[in-house]
Amino acid sequence: MKAQVFILEEESLYRQSLRKVVEEAGLTAQAFEDRASFEAHLRAPSGAEGGAARIVFFDSDRYPELLPTPYVLVALTTDASFEARAGLLERGAFEVLPKEAIASHGAALLTRALRFAALEQENRDLRERALKEFTNSWPDSFRADLPLREVERRYIRHVLQSHGGVQESAAKTLGIDRKTLYRRRKELADAPE
Repeated sequence: MKAQVFILEEESLYRQSLRKVVEEAGLTAQAFEDRASFEAHLRAPSGAEGGAARIVFFDSDRYPELLPTPYVLVALTTDASFEARAGLLERGAFEVLPKEAIASHGAALLTRALRFAALEQENRDLRERALKEFTNSWPDSFRADLPLREVERRYIRHVLQSHGGVQESAAKTLGIDRKTLYRRRKELADAPE
């Protein structure tokens, strides 16, 4: 899998340690000392490669607010307290890595982040493929005036059929929880025609 690894870290010692971990994994990393230069790079035409996993190691001590998705965010911190870690994970960080543990745990974390990014991309591809298959299977007589709930009902039925009726995998393709799929199917079944 192609991957773009970005390092947003002020301290050169930690930037160099991370760069070494990334290079040992056979990848390259682009390092930035401040958020403004990182964001300027992403806005540049060649800044963000389509289809590549984007992993950002960022200094959560300096930049406590998280960056926007579709990045796999790894928060680097000197505060390894449970509260700090839990707060970063609640706000969307994939993982929290104490800066002192970059050399010992960085490679394993990078491997997990790459696998997670690959699974996320696979999930997006499955949803897109299911939607294309569904829209391609519409009969020519498909009416544009169908109520939205009927379109949703048909789409859910199609996705379920394409997964052999297995709600858990269908829910994953739809990007929702299995319980949400169950509840939505019940709501649509109870809705008047």
